[in-house]
Amino acid sequence: MPPALLEGPAAVAVIGAGDVMRSRMGWIMSPAAWRLAKRHARLGRMTSAAQRIFAEAMALPEDQRVALVEALSDSLELPASELSAQWQAEVQRRIAELESGEVEPVAWADVESRIRQTLDRR
Repeated sequence: MPPALLEGPAAVAVIGAGDVMRSRMGWIMSPAAWRLAKRHARLGRMTSAAQRIFAEAMALPEDQRVALVEALSDSLELPASELSAQWQAEVQRRIAELESGEVEPVAWADVESRIRQTLDRR
């Protein structure tokens, strides 16, 4: 965690005493507290107009926020990744399998659940 983000007692006050602990290694945060701290840091880098838009977007239903994120992501000009010919072929093969219905996509929640079950058995 960057030192300027949320430190010491201020972090506890902002996030909640149950989510932040002090240890010999430094401040330890729960995953929820870490997400809140990252959001706080991102908002600090936004203009007031962007912060206002963000606040309005957060009031939207989840499906509308997802659509907004996808539209914003599509608007970014990201550098083309340099995949090897084998990986490009693999990606195309997997897309074709999905589009043909040969395979069904699996929701992340299901994958995560299977992973946790496997780890719990160890």
